[in-house]
Amino acid sequence: MIITNIGQRSVGGFERVEADVIWEQKERDPLRFFVETPEQYGDAIWADPNAFLVAAYLAAWHVGEERIQIDQPICPFTFQHLKLVVPILKSWYNDVPYDAPVVEPLAGFKVRDFGAKESVGLLSCGIDSLATLRWNKLNIPDEHPLAIRAGMTIGYHNNTEFEPDRVQKLIKGRYDAAKTVADDCGIELIPALTNIKFLDRDGWFYTYKSLGAQRSAVAAFFSRRFHSAYIATNHTPSSMYPWGSHPLLDQYYSSGHFRIIHHGVELTRLEKVGLVGDWPVGLNNIRVCQNDDEGSYNCGSCEKCILTMCELEVHDRLKHSAAFPLDEITPELLESINTYDMIYNDFQLEFYGEMIPHLEKKDRNDLAEVLSGIIRTYREKVNSNSLSQ
Repeated sequence: MIITNIGQRSVGGFERVEADVIWEQKERDPLRFFVETPEQYGDAIWADPNAFLVAAYLAAWHVGEERIQIDQPICPFTFQHLKLVVPILKSWYNDVPYDAPVVEPLAGFKVRDFGAKESVGLLSCGIDSLATLRWNKLNIPDEHPLAIRAGMTIGYHNNTEFEPDRVQKLIKGRYDAAKTVADDCGIELIPALTNIKFLDRDGWFYTYKSLGAQRSAVAAFFSRRFHSAYIATNHTPSSMYPWGSHPLLDQYYSSGHFRIIHHGVELTRLEKVGLVGDWPVGLNNIRVCQNDDEGSYNCGSCEKCILTMCELEVHDRLKHSAAFPLDEITPELLESINTYDMIYNDFQLEFYGEMIPHLEKKDRNDLAEVLSGIIRTYREKVNSNSLSQ
C-alpha cells in the first residue's frame, strides 16, 4: 500500500484533508481518502500523516498488503505503537492469515508538539459516550487540559454528497441530539465527515477489529487544537471481550502529540446509565437504536432499546425520558428478546444479569424472572450448539 499526495484544501465551505491510498497486492482502484469539517473548525484540522497511517493500517493488513509506504514524516511513537496492534488482534482471532504490513516512512520520523491544551470527546449520544461526557463534566475542571471542550460526531460519506448542507444529510438526527447535549454542557459540537469506511467495506472486520482505529484516526486529524480524544468504552470491569475498540487497542493509535483515551472501562453499564439518568438533557437525547443508524429516534423494540429502557427502569428514570416511545417496560416486551433471538454474544448477558438483583429489590420480580429466563435460554442454546459440534 502507498499513501501519497497528502494535502489539505477547501471544498464548498468545508476544510478537507486527503490522501491517495494505492493498493499494491490487492486489485482495487486507488481511493482518495478524506476527512472534512465545516470551515469554522478549519483551524483545528490538518493533514496529519500519522492519522492517515492509522486509518489505513488494518485495512492493509486485512487484504494482505506487505507494506505501507508513506512519503511524509511520521511520529516514532505511532510507528512503534502500531507494531502491537496486529499481534493483539491475532491473539483474539485467527481468520486473517497475513502478517502485519511493514511501515516504510520515506521521509523518516518527526515528533510534533502544537501546544494544544484541550480535549475532545467522540459523541454518538449512546449511553457510553453520554456517560463519558457527563463523568468528565462532573469531575474535571473546565480549565484542565483533560476537560472535554468539544464533542465530535462522525458522519460517513457515500462519496457523492458534496452539497453545502451535507452535515445534515450525513448525520441528520444524531447531529441534532448531539448539538442539544453539547450546548447544555457549554462545549462546541464539531462534525467530522469522512469516506474512511471505503478503505475496508467489511462490516464484521470494522466492528470487531478496526472500529477503534478508524474513530481514532478521524479524531487525530484535529490535533492542532486537541491533544487528547476520549473514546467511550462499551466494556465493563468484569467483561473485557474482544472488540474493535478496546482498552488494549485504542491507546496504540496515539502519537507523540495526540493521545487516545479509552474511557469508562471502570464503570458498570448500570453506573453509566445512572450518570445519564440524573442528567435531564442527556436522558432526553439518548440514541441507542439498532433500527435507526441515523440517530433520529429510538424504536423501542430492538435489543439495544429494550436493554436501555430496562436499565432506566432500574433507576426509575424511564418515565422521565423523552428519548423512547414508551414510558414503562413490560414482561411481554422483555420476553421479545427471547422470541426474536436477540442475544448473540456472551457479554450481553452481563448487562441483563446486573439488573436482576436491583429489580428484585424494587419488587419487580416480573421483570427479573424474564431476565433470568433470557440468560437461561441463551446458555442452553450455546451448550446445545457446542454438543452438536
